[in-house]
Amino acid sequence: MIGLIYRKKRGRPAASFPIAGRPLLVRQIQYLRALGAERVIVEHSAGAALEEVLSWTADEALTTGVTLLATTTPLGASEVAERAGIDRDEVLVALADDALFDADIRGALKKVLPGKALLLVPSVPPGTKGIDPASLLVRGPGGNLDEASPSSTAGWGGSITNLADALELGVAALDHRLPGKEEGHVWSIQVHASEDSPGVWFARGARVEPGAVVRPPVLLGEGSLVRSGAFVGPRAILGAGVVVERDAIVTEALLGGGTVVGEGIRLDHTGADPAGLVDLATGEHFEVDDPAILGHRGAGLAVGALPRLGALSLLILLMVPALLRATFEVVRGRRLVTRVRWHSAGRTTSLLDGADERSTLALWLRLLDVLVGRRTLVGVGRAALASGASASPGLLADAERAPRGAVIIDDALCGASTTDEGQLRAVAWYAVGKSWRVDADLVARQLRGPLPAGVRS
Repeated sequence: MIGLIYRKKRGRPAASFPIAGRPLLVRQIQYLRALGAERVIVEHSAGAALEEVLSWTADEALTTGVTLLATTTPLGASEVAERAGIDRDEVLVALADDALFDADIRGALKKVLPGKALLLVPSVPPGTKGIDPASLLVRGPGGNLDEASPSSTAGWGGSITNLADALELGVAALDHRLPGKEEGHVWSIQVHASEDSPGVWFARGARVEPGAVVRPPVLLGEGSLVRSGAFVGPRAILGAGVVVERDAIVTEALLGGGTVVGEGIRLDHTGADPAGLVDLATGEHFEVDDPAILGHRGAGLAVGALPRLGALSLLILLMVPALLRATFEVVRGRRLVTRVRWHSAGRTTSLLDGADERSTLALWLRLLDVLVGRRTLVGVGRAALASGASASPGLLADAERAPRGAVIIDDALCGASTTDEGQLRAVAWYAVGKSWRVDADLVARQLRGPLPAGVRS
């Protein structure tokens, strides 16, 4: 038997929605494996960031035999099956990308006759929310999978269309409100944590300081920390490495990995990540630029001793020219320093730069960032992502991972006639291929002047 997960609509992929600490896609694959699927085909948006797609399938033991099929627009289950090269005689269990089930259809699968193509498709009726009786769409030989009629079956099913639905289903698992492995059920959502007390779950390394209050149902992710005086729960799910500072209150909330909730901050009926707040119903993101409210827990940019020493040497060498440039700008009444926000991998970093990115003063300011570990010595500049507004979210996210540098090599990456997409692809390549040899080559090219056209690597 082969499992298939197909896209229903455009927009943010539901696959990444967390269900009791694991992405929805992982839960779907667990269900299909429980049914006996030896191979799973997953249709995902070509616009999804490569890093995000890979994170969905990070469990090698679970995802052996999983094939990712990138599409620009949703194709529907039948077309996905055809493109994946699935034989029409194969038995296929197909799930929409926003659906999760625990329906035992193994008996129906056993009735499939050799040489017959019978597709059993667990599906949620339109408008269904939360947890409801499951239904099946059944297609026989020559039938159209996407126009099949529903029929009832035992078990439960849920339509996970937004983070609010994900939180609801996750809380139901923490509360033991989902049926176990009994008649009509083949699988249950496993919480990858230990239950310290009814409804209170601690993942490995999670810690609650004395004086903190944790109310069920709640899940504390791996390595998370609740400080003394903080209140967490009910109905709160914390990702890995989350820190809730003193006197903060978190209720009815989904917190992404690495989020730090500042002292005295209250989060209620919301999602949050290190860069801001997320509306549970719409998925709209509201940037929060104050680390005292929301911050990121984790190591900063890795800047070695040699780049810092090089930056220090250049700072000393360029001090007089930079001072002269600063004096000139002051006399003309121009602004000397600009703060640039760099968003990458869920983190927001404030960087120094000059009003004129190519001036000696701007270079001197950027070298200060290298010295304190906020930039690399060689990297891309502000203009590298200027064309990102119309780009696919995935390509833009990959390009945003390219490190910002004091010595900017944008012109060496792209020629004057390079398209916006070509420029972003060059920056995304640099994010992966960066090394001291690549940097040395790009700096040499930069010194020779702009490329006439195209992208070089």
